[in-house]
Amino acid sequence: MSVSIQCRLKSVSVRRGTLRRVTGRLLRLLDEAGAEVCIGLVGDTKMRRLNRTYRHQDRTTDVLAFAYREAQPDVSSLLGDVVISVPTARRQAQALSHSLDEEVLRLLIHGILHLVGYDHERSRQQARRMHRKETELFETFTPVPSLVVACSLSPHRLAGGLGRHIGRPLQPTPPQGGSDNEGENRQRMSTYRRGSRNSWAGLIG
Repeated sequence: MSVSIQCRLKSVSVRRGTLRRVTGRLLRLLDEAGAEVCIGLVGDTKMRRLNRTYRHQDRTTDVLAFAYREAQPDVSSLLGDVVISVPTARRQAQALSHSLDEEVLRLLIHGILHLVGYDHERSRQQARRMHRKETELFETFTPVPSLVVACSLSPHRLAGGLGRHIGRPLQPTPPQGGSDNEGENRQRMSTYRRGSRNSWAGLIG
């Protein structure tokens, strides 16, 4: 198992050890103990750029997932990347009256489920299946661990994001659609886009 964490947000302190352990536990629960995953924490500017490029939606969003197996099925250990916008996660946490850690955990679970093949866009049945799995996984973390400490979340300080993504190069895949449920409370306010590591790393470097 390999879990990489990337965060260039100056006003956010990431509990890297805890985040790695949480991610590793999620992978084991999903029978993906040997997978390689990267978690990226970015600001709204970077996330908006990714969302605009890959989903043609010129606005920020909460989480994007880049699945490798879909693009590179012969590279079985590379599961993918999950990119989370911390300021968007904070706004959603405030709207739902829970902690930033809880929101980041829910977004992490949502993103990883996309990497292993769950897709709430396929049908209502698949959406219910994914939601049940999200709830099941989330409930294994009691209490919610401390993942992110935000010292100052001003828009100017959080406008940045990942500076350089570490990883072996892969060929980009053609753009695919995603969904944007932001603002729909517990039906998950999430979007995603599947691609390859190089496809989004070049944008944030």
